[in-house]
Amino acid sequence: MHRDISQNRFRNFRFNQLLLVVVVSVGLFLIQSLALGNGVAVASLFALVPLLLSGLYLLFRNPLWTFGLLCLVNFFIQGATRYVNIPLPIGVVFDVFLFLTFIVIVFHGYFHPNKEKKPIPPLYYLMLLWLVYCLLQLFNPESTAANWITTIRGVAVYFVAFPLIVFLLLDKTKYLKRYILFWGILILLAGLKAFVQKNIGLDSAERLWLYTYGARTHVIYSGIRYFSFFSDAANFGCHMGLGMVVYSIVALYEKSIKLKIFYWIVVAAAAYGMMISGTRAAMAVPFAGLACFIVIIRQWKLVVAGSIVFVLALFVFNFTTIGNSNDSMRRMRTAFQFEKDASYNLRKENQQRMRSFMGDYPFGLGIGSAKHAEEGHLMDDMATDSSFVFIWVENGIVGVTLYVGLLLLVLGYGCYLVFFKLKHPYIRGVTSAFVSGFAGMLVAGYGNEVFHQFPTGPCIYILMGFIMLASKFDKELLENENKS
Repeated sequence: MHRDISQNRFRNFRFNQLLLVVVVSVGLFLIQSLALGNGVAVASLFALVPLLLSGLYLLFRNPLWTFGLLCLVNFFIQGATRYVNIPLPIGVVFDVFLFLTFIVIVFHGYFHPNKEKKPIPPLYYLMLLWLVYCLLQLFNPESTAANWITTIRGVAVYFVAFPLIVFLLLDKTKYLKRYILFWGILILLAGLKAFVQKNIGLDSAERLWLYTYGARTHVIYSGIRYFSFFSDAANFGCHMGLGMVVYSIVALYEKSIKLKIFYWIVVAAAAYGMMISGTRAAMAVPFAGLACFIVIIRQWKLVVAGSIVFVLALFVFNFTTIGNSNDSMRRMRTAFQFEKDASYNLRKENQQRMRSFMGDYPFGLGIGSAKHAEEGHLMDDMATDSSFVFIWVENGIVGVTLYVGLLLLVLGYGCYLVFFKLKHPYIRGVTSAFVSGFAGMLVAGYGNEVFHQFPTGPCIYILMGFIMLASKFDKELLENENKS
């Protein structure tokens, strides 16, 4: 009997080999025919079909691969536009990958049903109110359907889509740890890219972008504001500030020595990137984040150490001239001298002009109006320059109250969990890192428009998803330790 089984396996193996030879031979023949008849470009596209099909197979086999691809697109799509002429708006390209992620999740759930019910935290249903409000903005007479369609994705869809992906795909502690590692690698790459830009030089595509589009805001008296592969230096600097806060706290609670060292390297790269970005609003992220951490952690050694670091840093930046020989350090110090900051004064002037007419528009000028203002429009020749001012202009006082209220609700919920609920040290530490980083970005969001840009916006929404799942992670680790 064993002999018959072996013979059948041998015959199957020989058949598979023969089938592979036939398929490869036919493929090579078709590629050669296409190259002769239609040119090398068409033949090359045909040759990539097997690779494309293999990639789709891997993505549909494991939704985590699809999510990883989405994160890569999120991180690199802005920088890619400097090298590749993408025929579609980058938002549309990103939406294709976001839609693919949900298709794969649904497909995988249908063919691989999981008896365990996926947790949807009650707080998430409140967040859906923002999506409903923005959907109703389609009927705002001050805007147009075209502007609404162009803008609503970044304003409302991502706000609810990314936490939902976290609930559906990353609801285990092992996935939480993998994401922390993965995001850390991306932040490290961003810091290394900025290091190359400053110390080796910009490449031809970056120079073309800088002196064609970015020179007005990126080539200043103190030198170049470096931007890595982000949309601009402000976006880059604030994201690096977020990484600095999150990974400095996560490193304190990581038991693995190798990971702890890696996370501190990420912190160093993020701090360096934040400094050379020349983004003064980014300074708010570590200061506000550290202040939040000191308040919620309730571990006196860390509270004392953190308070000392906080006070010393504030003293050095605000009351001394230490480091003024460094251009980046000198520019960062101006973040504490608002009255001397021309750009800050211009923003305050613009906001004062907006107040003169926004009182007549409690529901805003309509989604998309701030970014697509035509000549003669109320917002013509005025930039919002702030995530919250942007929401205020387009959605009115009603909309910005709802939006900021929901963000503060997530922040308050995270603080409550860390302060009272979470028991496992690692989950409590990681959640405090996410909450502190989120608090810092809320402050930075007033000074810069970071919530609605790639890759910072989606990363913030992912952190919100993890904050809302913290109780589940805590319960999982405590149960596993009790069993062992």
